[in-house]
Amino acid sequence: MWIVFTAILLYNIAQRSGRFAAFRMWMIDNLPNDRRVVLVVVGFSFGAPLEGISGFGTPVAITSSLLILLGFPTLEALTFTLIFNTAPVAFGALGVPITVLGAVTHLPADSLAKMVGRQLPFFALVLPFYVIAVYAGFRNMLRVWPVLLVSGASFALTQFVASNYVNYSLTDVLSSMVSLVVTIAFLRVWKPAVDPAFAVDIDRVGEVRGKIGGGQGWYPWIIVSVVVIGWTVAKIFLIGDVKIPWPGLDKAVFITLYNTP
Repeated sequence: MWIVFTAILLYNIAQRSGRFAAFRMWMIDNLPNDRRVVLVVVGFSFGAPLEGISGFGTPVAITSSLLILLGFPTLEALTFTLIFNTAPVAFGALGVPITVLGAVTHLPADSLAKMVGRQLPFFALVLPFYVIAVYAGFRNMLRVWPVLLVSGASFALTQFVASNYVNYSLTDVLSSMVSLVVTIAFLRVWKPAVDPAFAVDIDRVGEVRGKIGGGQGWYPWIIVSVVVIGWTVAKIFLIGDVKIPWPGLDKAVFITLYNTP
């Protein structure tokens, strides 16, 4: 629960400091005026690092609120953010699902993570195409297929490499950061044809520019990503970690599926 608490704390700090609004304005200023592209960048590439850092529903809450403030209807923002979250959720917050699965099954967590990292990238690659097809229709999805391919492929490839050769705890963080950077860089050289039907309603957004520049809106997310990577690589979480057999609970829960306490 500390993970959830601090994730919401970070969100509120970003809100109170004006950096969440600055981040929103950066999206409006630098992304193509196309809701299909915005949905992929925010819902998929930006939502995944929040899943890798905090998990437990916080990425859906934060990302959908950003989409709503960018003019998306509430139900659409929540629905598509949830669907996009299926790509990173298997590794969850710092690989917690994999760690727990290893503890429950008494199988090596690293081996489990490697197998997940060989299966899940196929879904991650297809997911942007699927979501945009559901959102905009198949033909409208084909009009933005290059950015969908770049976003999905960069995420899927990094997910495979990170889970098999780096550290499964950092799989979502690294995958999403690579996907976000590569996708935004790609949108500097390629932009979809203008389609008024998918233009972001700037008037509906109704954002007033603050004194903080749009680039500073990235600070909270960059800082927390760097801290998480450093925390994991340096294994700071192992300092003072002591396993205590709690009386009345230790070996008292029997898992029938694996026939083991």
